[in-house]
Amino acid sequence: MKRDTRHRAAIALLLAVAMIPVLAACGGSGSADEAADYAADPVKIVIEVRGYGDVEAELYPGAAPATVEHFLELVRAGFYDGAGFHRVVPGFVVQAGEVRDTSMPIKAVKGEFAANGYDDPLTHALGTLSMARRDDNYDSATTQFFITLADRPDLDGNYAAFGRVTAGMDAVLRIAEESPADARGSVAEGDRVVIDAIRIIEDNGQEKAS
Repeated sequence: MKRDTRHRAAIALLLAVAMIPVLAACGGSGSADEAADYAADPVKIVIEVRGYGDVEAELYPGAAPATVEHFLELVRAGFYDGAGFHRVVPGFVVQAGEVRDTSMPIKAVKGEFAANGYDDPLTHALGTLSMARRDDNYDSATTQFFITLADRPDLDGNYAAFGRVTAGMDAVLRIAEESPADARGSVAEGDRVVIDAIRIIEDNGQEKAS
């Protein structure tokens, strides 16, 4: 009888130990859900690229709210209509949004990234939209944005990632392949692939007619 009791106790102990990883996983599921919260209620946009078709993307106010609102203000003002991809570095980024009308008032947005004291959960994976800035000023992003052409963890924490391409990444990669950039990635004005317009399709669940 004592032997059976010890046997049952040993089995119970083994079962208890086996349950520890399961319980730990259950406890961690909330953290995973919290990490994905930034993707709730995305703003959906379409970047209409001349000769390349539409590039669809989602913007995440939950990740970088000030950056998203800043970008949308420029979109609503038609700033990007006719803008070209002026910087193209294969394997790295394509970049657009150079200021063409110097009489237009342009404001900067606070850099929402770790190096500037802000926790942006969005990483610079393939197809990420992020704001360009000057190297010497974290709060210098104005109008230029880039799309990553590969996973670029070296950019995480140093630039404000605020969206991701959801369709048309093949077009973005073609822009990188076919743009005649120089050794520094600069594309001459007459050779730039042009953005005809950026349209807001859905803003936090509200359909847009623009």
